Amino acid sequence: MRSGQPPLYRVSNTKNTVFTKSQLQPYDEAELDPKMKIPKTFNIDKFVGKKTINGKVHYKVRWKNYSASDDTYEPRTELIKDLGNSAFKKFVSMFKLNEV
Repeated sequence: MRSGQPPLYRVSNTKNTVFTKSQLQPYDEAELDPKMKIPKTFNIDKFVGKKTINGKVHYKVRWKNYSASDDTYEPRTELIKDLGNSAFKKFVSMFKLNEV
């Protein structure tokens, strides 16, 4: 940085592009494409699988109103935190997945 000049910031995934602090501002992702509706919450339809990733149990989640191609593996600990222990156990028992 040269004396008397403001610091420059590089935004990830940009090459050879820098900004001053005054050029940066927060944005809402929906502003990029007004037609795009980003849900604030996602609802679980069902668990469709289970596997261990890096020593931690993950459940494959089918999301309500989404297709199988959108399924994701979610850590057991996060599911319990989000659903609560009793609701999590009900989901596991409904879909005949063995709890670890």
